[in-house]
Amino acid sequence: MAEPQNLPDSDIDEKEHGWSSQIVWGQPDTSDYESDINGHGKPRPVSPSFMPFHPQARLDYSQMIEDDLDIPKSMDSGILSIKPVNEQSLPLTAAPPSPEYRAKLRFTLHSLDLLFITIHEVKDLPPRMDEAVNTYVKASLTLAEEAKRNSGEYSKDLSRLHRLRWQTAIQKKSLNPVYEERFEADVHEDEIGKFVLNVEVFEYDRFSRDYSIGSLHFPLRGLRLGDGRTFWQDLKPTKQDGLGEILFTLNYLPTAEKLTIVVIKVKDMAAHKVTSQSKSMFVKICLVQHYKQVKKKTRLHKISPEIVLNDSVSFDLPHEHLDDVRAILFLCIPQYTSRSGSIRYDVLGQVMVGSSCRGPGGEHWIQMTRSPRRPVARWHLVT
Repeated sequence: MAEPQNLPDSDIDEKEHGWSSQIVWGQPDTSDYESDINGHGKPRPVSPSFMPFHPQARLDYSQMIEDDLDIPKSMDSGILSIKPVNEQSLPLTAAPPSPEYRAKLRFTLHSLDLLFITIHEVKDLPPRMDEAVNTYVKASLTLAEEAKRNSGEYSKDLSRLHRLRWQTAIQKKSLNPVYEERFEADVHEDEIGKFVLNVEVFEYDRFSRDYSIGSLHFPLRGLRLGDGRTFWQDLKPTKQDGLGEILFTLNYLPTAEKLTIVVIKVKDMAAHKVTSQSKSMFVKICLVQHYKQVKKKTRLHKISPEIVLNDSVSFDLPHEHLDDVRAILFLCIPQYTSRSGSIRYDVLGQVMVGSSCRGPGGEHWIQMTRSPRRPVARWHLVT
């Protein structure tokens, strides 16, 4: 769940971090042209080897190099209001099946004067679009339900829980990461049964919120740990807490090299995140490629149980970069306008799509690449 944050909507942060307001994709090479019999330059025929490859997407290259419809230049500079879209009429492509979840965690518990927890390794993590991932592990001890009912010691135990949290270092590019990190818990042997060990594996993401891959809740009641014990335990896929749902379409025009995102609807925004003073909202969209990003946003819309936006945002996106970009949609509530004219806002939650994303975000992107020139609609859970 994304925590609300107060951020300026200005270009100041881009300049401080060296971000460019536009992604520079490079200029066409002269080798892309050949001379005809009259000496005039003409485009060299497109070869499928230069088109984006995706292991789960088959592209019709002969169709992709046909002429696209012209796109109004107004779409390049911001927001374009369009006619309402009936989501029932939009083509929805079946998503590929998710791989079987088999991740396991190996850890050791050893009780001497204190409790020692060793995180050894994780096996068989699910790949992110057939690629290894950067991961780390968070571990903590929380009170079992029986201990919470003991009011005499509950307050004493509760006061030290903040010291019973740990995190490993990040292990890069591995589906079987080895951590071998040992943590010390101020828990004596006679009170081990009060606690539950909670372990969660995260995928590290530099630009967005880290993604929880799997979790484990392991009660310590009844365990004898004087000589130390090592366990293999299955991880369970983490359920994401929802802050609402958003419906939007992805549409890629290969000849024009344009990515168009149409935000259609937002519904069931979390009531506890929307205060009585919040009267409007907007969606901010960031297209991220390596260390660069381009940011655009929709118009302001009045908050209601079901918000109809029908706002379109367009980005320049060469086809060779289809597999290394991500689009992040932030649900934002404006708070006030600063003296410099920038809008201060709270971020309620986000949705991320791209070939490197997990779950619905990756599936939606694959559907788009399989259906060039066709808007592909999908509901996403805002987290």
